[in-house]
Amino acid sequence: MITMILKYLWAQRKSNTLLFVELMFAGIFLFFILDTAISAYRTYRIPEGFNVERCYVLHFVAKDIDSVKALEVNEKVSQYLKGRPEIEGIAATFQSEPYSGSSVSTSCIVNGKELQVQLMEGDASFASILGIPILNGRWFTGAEVLQNSKVCLVNESLCATLNIPKMVGTEIALGANSTEKRRIVGIIPDVKTGSFEKVNPTVFTPLDLREMKYGWKTIVKVRKGMEDGFATTLKLLYGDIASSLGIEIRAVEDFETKKAIIDLSKSNMLSGMMWCTIFFLVNVFLGIYVVFSGRVKKRFQEIGIRMAIGASRKDIVRMVTGESLLLLVLSFIPVLLIAINLAYLDKLEPTYAVTAWRVAGEFCLTFIILALAVLASVLIPALKASKVNPAIVLHYE
Repeated sequence: MITMILKYLWAQRKSNTLLFVELMFAGIFLFFILDTAISAYRTYRIPEGFNVERCYVLHFVAKDIDSVKALEVNEKVSQYLKGRPEIEGIAATFQSEPYSGSSVSTSCIVNGKELQVQLMEGDASFASILGIPILNGRWFTGAEVLQNSKVCLVNESLCATLNIPKMVGTEIALGANSTEKRRIVGIIPDVKTGSFEKVNPTVFTPLDLREMKYGWKTIVKVRKGMEDGFATTLKLLYGDIASSLGIEIRAVEDFETKKAIIDLSKSNMLSGMMWCTIFFLVNVFLGIYVVFSGRVKKRFQEIGIRMAIGASRKDIVRMVTGESLLLLVLSFIPVLLIAINLAYLDKLEPTYAVTAWRVAGEFCLTFIILALAVLASVLIPALKASKVNPAIVLHYE
């Protein structure tokens, strides 16, 4: 049967070449679209790694003060906020709070291996306020923040990428010149700064107090049911304390509201991507159906003759579907090569690691979808053709 099918495909090579090219391009585009859609959904569904419930961020801007003065001002603001009954806790950062929309990257070298990492920073309370769990080791202390100690925490992705154990004590080099050595004191889960961002290898360092003169951000966690009291605190902070300390509160943002807005925007993006994928799949199916069903209909007379000389209905269906599926298999050989090259050249959606399992899974899914489309396109006309009365066909001949 296979030999006969191959002979037929070769005999009709001119017309089959167009089908081969159509199936190949359909496979390439479908693979790329599925990869993008799956990557986007997977990235969106990965938890952020922290909890922003009842958390607010206050953006402070200092006016013509040095880092020492800024540190004093931050301490006074912190003591004031800690003294309010509705405040559960506070933490400080420069630009590493969730949903900030900004990030800092730097090079990291461990055991001779180098990669780009996302650099985040916070004070001693940052992890506890945002609910970042510590998998191994500890968070840095207040003394280490004040002394700008060369310690850090890394996430699981960094350990996996550099193939280092999830253990404290390892030294890493940060920066382009690789002179800044830091000792890992803790391991944290993968943390994202937004619901739609990919997980990056991340290094979390103590807040660089020298940056305080440019402004800083205070994350405030309010006790449950005491949001109204926090509004009063903000009013006092605006009216009296901020102006007397020579600082300005540029903005106050509710993390939960910010998260809801971003999640809605990203959900709309995912919905749009889903409908675009469905639209493409429908068009691919219609295109394949028109071409393959038309191909079968043109062979009604041939099918009638085959049945007249003894071919059964089952043989006809097997022959027609076998030819179409074999043509699909042949067209997917270049699709596989192109998919592997896209992965090797890092041209796939970079929201999560490109692995052999990812490429193989998406390639198989692409093949299954197109195989179902081809089967649906040929089975209906093939079954209809197998019902042709051979005597009518022979009489027509």
